[in-house]
Amino acid sequence: MASAAGSSFIRERPLRSLNTGCTREIYGLACTPDASTVFIGSDDQTARFLDGMQGTLLGSVLHPRDVSRVALCPTANRAATACRDGKVRLLHQDTKTVEA
Repeated sequence: MASAAGSSFIRERPLRSLNTGCTREIYGLACTPDASTVFIGSDDQTARFLDGMQGTLLGSVLHPRDVSRVALCPTANRAATACRDGKVRLLHQDTKTVEA
């Protein structure tokens, strides 16, 4: 399969549709290299971790305003969100803690 400049983001099999649980628009999406974990940010004030293979919710974090950007480390144990309240939050999946 062809790739763009050696990038590994092109998948050889289609990603299953996910039931995100979001009630409004999704502003950000990130996933692990193997797509086993998907992390989304939405204008419903939530950031959600989803199982990329099963499409099930792994956890969510409520924010005071819309979540405009998300980032996820390759091992899925840490993530970051940018919220429209002007704060960046670091989320630690393994310890279930949030740093603002």
